[in-house]
Amino acid sequence: MSKKKKVLIISILALILISILVLTAVAVYNTFYKEQENSSQVAEISNGSIFTKENMPRVDASTATQPLVTAVISNFIGEDLSDEEIDYTNTHSAYERLIAGEKDLIVVTEPS
Repeated sequence: MSKKKKVLIISILALILISILVLTAVAVYNTFYKEQENSSQVAEISNGSIFTKENMPRVDASTATQPLVTAVISNFIGEDLSDEEIDYTNTHSAYERLIAGEKDLIVVTEPS
């Protein structure tokens, strides 16, 4: 089989897979919102914080993701934090700390 035919077949298979994923996502989206519309109960959203500094999961992050993680944590606990207030390291050390059980969650790139 020629290289052009292989590329064409792979492209067609990729398009079919993407189409299936999109149709599935649309079906799930429609099902979820139709259930919400038919529900007689209305969910009440709390304005309170989800976590406090004391019960927040122990998080570490790579150098590049630290500002993002700090913003997310600040949102969850309802107060502004700086990167220095959170015990960050870097990608490699974050993996080591997660494996050792010192952290509950890390936001890093995949290991090389």
